[in-house]
Formats: sequence, C-alpha cells, structure tokens
Amino acid sequence: MKFTIQAVAISLASLALAGCGGDGGNGGVASAPVPLTNASLAKLVASQSFTNDAATQSASFNLSNSQTVTGSSAKSTLTIQYDLASNTYTLTAPGRSQSFAAADITSNANGQAEFKKTANGATDYLTLGAATFGGTSGPQYVGLGSWQRNTVNGSSQSTSFDIFTYGLNTPASAVPRTGQAALNAYVFGLTTKPNVEPASFSGNGRFDIDFQRGIFNTSAYVTENSLVSGASASGGNIQFYSSGALSSTDGTLSGLAYYSGMHAYASGTLNGRLYGPAGQEVGASFSVNGTDGSAASGALIAYASGTPLSPTNLSITNLVTSQLYGAQGASLYVSRNAFSGALTYFTSFGVEYQQLTQAPDGSLLVPGTSNRPYFQYAASDKISGAANFTTYQKTVNGQTGTTEVYNAGSGNTELALTYSSFAHIFDGTISANAMQQTFEVFGLSTSPGLLSARTGTAHYSGVAYGAAGNTATNATYKVTGTSTFDVNFTSQSYTGALNLSGSGSSGSVDFGAFNFAGNMARGQGVTGPLNQGGTAVGTITPQFFGPTGQEIGGPFQLTMPAGSATAGTAIAGVALAKGG
Repeated sequence: MKFTIQAVAISLASLALAGCGGDGGNGGVASAPVPLTNASLAKLVASQSFTNDAATQSASFNLSNSQTVTGSSAKSTLTIQYDLASNTYTLTAPGRSQSFAAADITSNANGQAEFKKTANGATDYLTLGAATFGGTSGPQYVGLGSWQRNTVNGSSQSTSFDIFTYGLNTPASAVPRTGQAALNAYVFGLTTKPNVEPASFSGNGRFDIDFQRGIFNTSAYVTENSLVSGASASGGNIQFYSSGALSSTDGTLSGLAYYSGMHAYASGTLNGRLYGPAGQEVGASFSVNGTDGSAASGALIAYASGTPLSPTNLSITNLVTSQLYGAQGASLYVSRNAFSGALTYFTSFGVEYQQLTQAPDGSLLVPGTSNRPYFQYAASDKISGAANFTTYQKTVNGQTGTTEVYNAGSGNTELALTYSSFAHIFDGTISANAMQQTFEVFGLSTSPGLLSARTGTAHYSGVAYGAAGNTATNATYKVTGTSTFDVNFTSQSYTGALNLSGSGSSGSVDFGAFNFAGNMARGQGVTGPLNQGGTAVGTITPQFFGPTGQEIGGPFQLTMPAGSATAGTAIAGVALAKGG
C-alpha cells in the first residue's frame, strides 16, 4: 500500500484501494451504447450514487513538533456520487463537500487514482483504487478510499479524514443464508493520540462469516507507520479485530471493534455490508476511541483471493475444523492419609488454566497433567451418561478417565448454548492416596477489548454444576443449581448469584444462595468474591463467549462457612449462562 507524506503538512493523501473505474481508477468515459447500471467497479459505465460505510477522524496537529493535539473518531454519513458525463466524483459529508475531476488527478500509478484540490484556504485529497488492486484477482464489487481535508494556520493543522468502503452492494434477496465463507481481508486507517506523532496502519488478515447463524469475525495484524518520522512497528499486540452480526433482513453488518497499537487501546463499532451479486465481497468501516484520548479510524475490504483459507469455527454447535480451547477450571481434590486412611476434601486455589480439543468427528482430546495421562477419546469411547451430557470413558496406562461434556445446541433441554460449554473431568485414582475432579469452562471467548465498547446492561441466566466433599463427615455430593449474571457494560462491572444444592449417598442438601460482584478489565471479568450471608466463602472468575458477549461463564470454588449446616464442605464447579 503506497502512502505519501506531504512536505509541509501531515497528509494521508495516498490511501490506496477503492476500485472505482477501470481506467486507472478515474472512471473513464464509456462508449455507446451505455448500459443503465454498472456491473462491477472494474469499469464504470453509468453515473451512480454509491452505497457506502464511512468513518471520520477529526484531528488537529502541531506542525512544529509533528504531534497530535486532539483527535477523535466517529461513524460518518457520506455520499459518493460519480457523474459519467463530467467524469467527476463528488463527496459530501456533514458540513463539507468537494468534487474531483480528471484534471485534479496527481497520480494514476499502482492501480490507484490520487486527486488533489486546493480552494478557500483548504487542501482536499481523494484516493481511490482500481479494481485491479492486488492483481487480476482483486475485488470487483467493493472499493476502499479516503478523503482528507487539511486547513493550515501557522504551525497548526486541522484535518478531517474520511475513510470509507463503497460499491455495488448485495440485494437483500440475494444475501446467502446457508454455509460459511473465509475471505482474505485488508485493513487500512489512521490512528492519533495527544502528544504523539500520528500514524497510518495497514495489514492483511481474514474475515470469517457464518451466513446461517448470522455472525462474523475479522482480525488482522497491522504495521504502524509514523507519518513524519517514518518509524514503523508491527507484531505483538499491534492488531485490529471485530465481531458482530449479519442482519437477518439484508446484507448489512454491525459489530464491536478494537484497535491496539503502539499508543492506542481504543474500542468502538464497525459497520459494513456484503457486496456483489451473491455476497462474495465485504466492505466495512470502523471508528474507535480510547479513554486516554487515542483514536483510530479505518476500513477493511474482504474477498476471495489466491489459495483458499482454511475454515474457522464461529460457533461450537457447528464445528468445521478441530478446535483447541484454552479452558478455565476449578478442581475438587481428595487426599487420603496413608496412615489413618482419613480423607481430606479441598478445592483448587484460584483458576486453573488447561486445554481441550474438540473435532467435528466427535473426538475429544484432554491433555495430560502431572496427575493424569493424555486421554485421546474417539467417538467410539462415548458411553451412556447423564442427560444433556456426552460422556467419554477410556483407560490409559492403567488409569481410567471419564469426561462429561455439556452438550451445546438446541438438543440440550436445560440450556441451549451456542458458544460455550464445560467439561467435567473425573481423573479417578491419581495415586493410592489421591483423586481429583475438574470442571473446565471452554468455548469461543469474546476477543479481549471488544466489550469495553459495549454500553448498557445485560442479564444472563443459566446453570451451575460441581462436586463437593466434607472432610469431617466424609459426605460427598454432586452439585447442581442455577446461575444469574447482571453486567453493566457502561461501568464495566458485574453482579450475580448462584443457588446450589447437592445430592449423594448422604442424601440431599441445599447449600443456599451465594452472591458475587466484581469488575471488568478491557471487557473481561476479573475474579470476584463469592459471599453467603455477608461472609466471603470463595471466588468466581467469569468470562464472556460469543462475538459480542452473548454468553458468560466461569469456574468457582468455595468452602461452606462456619455456622451453616454443611460447614467445611468444599465445593468446586462452573457456572454458565446466556443473555436474554
């Protein structure tokens, strides 16, 4: 991607990629007969007002030190009108408008058209790319462009930077409603932060969409290039990602977005749509802002190009490839005194991080630990088990492992989850004097940072499962119950409750209600205390799952307080819930 810096003013004048006309991106005058509509952006043969999605970066710069003074990003309302007769593009945004003709072109190189126009004390730049950007396999129906207006007063520059995607959007009746697509994505934009040199960013990534379930996910690692010094940085956490939904009525896309750069940790929203007669291309813009004053405006296009991408999973109810999960869990341990034979029950301290791998063929890999071997369960290792669970059992090196997986999807009569689940791993005898049960929450977690852009509140309700044991009475229980979570995304906090009961050889018991409250960091839950009757008895660590946090769950561990009927009982388990 070519990027030009003007000699005096900070400029973004050479943003490439917008496929707008076959003759170097400047439209071209079509020969007769003239069709009534444009079939692609490769060669415009008719006047058209283009559907688009745009974001605007408003910024001021100190030219004496090349640093940003102020900057902010917002969704923009933009019109893009191409007039065939005059071969002119007219762009209009709230409070400003400009027309660019062939005479204003400063460059037609590298498959892009760059325009420059100076009038009334301001300089406007427009960059549009040809459909041949990236070679003959470039996008044909969606384009990406930028419009920048600079006003310089002494050593101060005020800039409006509109970045947009536009083109021939997919008719509502032609939007796919089955299958999935994995597309190559290209991302470009501008990021600013007070007292820091502004920078452009660009990079390649992927865009995945599940048409049947109406969900998408996109991500890209990008390179930042400072606009004056030319310093660049990439790798690490310099990246962009977004998740959201495809409209059920047309081809529009909406979701949350997050940009992490050298100086920016900014969140916001993305808006876009499908392009082409069958929804084969994607265009979207995003605007994000950080609490530290950082901001970024950008756009992406996505299309099939080159070697097809391997599919990814967008839900756990429709695995299209093997999925490795990073799981958070809690364990109930049982140790036996080698001399007296007495049993001691206790829970793990804090959250345990483990892994699980599910495959479309129904196999399950439970990695080994210091206490157990690897259990590679095949579909044939499934045995009869509890309702709403799939149960696996296998013996490895003389140790029998049993794993129950909570079923996701509409077939679960208790809670139909789409993005999350949990596994109950019973290791059996670890040694002559120890046993262990582990409960692990797993799934497709919401990308970090995305939920810091979400506002308002959400209520989640669901289930709780676990195991319990009492050292004094030697009573053991299977634990079941309900869970509720109330999340305030605006204040980045959560509250909730568990209601737990147990059943076992000693009968049934009501453990009662447990309340919890905690904070969120970058949109993810931070471990919070579990309380009963005003007494702290344990902890819970919630995590969000799904493109925009549709589900929530996490492991918990507690010990029943003194004075209760089951004082000293250790309980380890998980809670899972979905939003209403």
